[in-house]
Amino acid sequence: MEKALNLSIQLSRWSFIKLLLLLFLFYSCTSKYSAKEEYYPNGIIKERYFLKESTLDSLYQSFDKDGKLVMMGYYYMGKRKGVWIEWDLNTSNKDSALLYYDSIGILQKKHFFSEEPELPGRLGYERISTYGKDTFERSITYYHNGQMAMEHNTINKVPNGIFMYFTEAGIVTDSCNYSNGFENGICKEWNPKTGNLLSEKMYDNGKLLWEKSYKDGKLVREKKY
Repeated sequence: MEKALNLSIQLSRWSFIKLLLLLFLFYSCTSKYSAKEEYYPNGIIKERYFLKESTLDSLYQSFDKDGKLVMMGYYYMGKRKGVWIEWDLNTSNKDSALLYYDSIGILQKKHFFSEEPELPGRLGYERISTYGKDTFERSITYYHNGQMAMEHNTINKVPNGIFMYFTEAGIVTDSCNYSNGFENGICKEWNPKTGNLLSEKMYDNGKLLWEKSYKDGKLVREKKY
């Protein structure tokens, strides 16, 4: 399912690129718009954009010094609007991001993709950030087989919500809920080979209240604090 989702995202990104190129051709033939291009000293194109009465409007493209596309999106009355795409060419063009801007040009969400592994044996990761008064982020790392390796949730970079870890076979090994950076609620650990529960710990805003240990799925020790 994860592979299908990633494929769908890849297709939607290329469809978006084709749409923007069609817009470039359309507006270049429209008298209300003036097409502009800027170049690096070596003659390679740096930026391509449109002005409507001296204001950025319609397609915008940015390139690196080798002429490779690094950013593309749409302006409306001088403000970014809708979906933008960014590529990080420092990672062999394997990292990219979809950015979503509202009607007044404020970034609302960023969906980041990477095929560069953060950890050995990992295929890549994605991060979804939602902006507003607070920044909510959901980060997911994958194994090479497409199986989720771990999930983290934060608010303003502080752990908030569920943190989970998986084996390459899909077995959950650890799960814990956080609130404002502290463990809050039950944290569990499972045997990575059998999937049997190994331990449970109950927290109240970082304070350990009790813990239980298991063997072969049976309770063997219990302690309260």
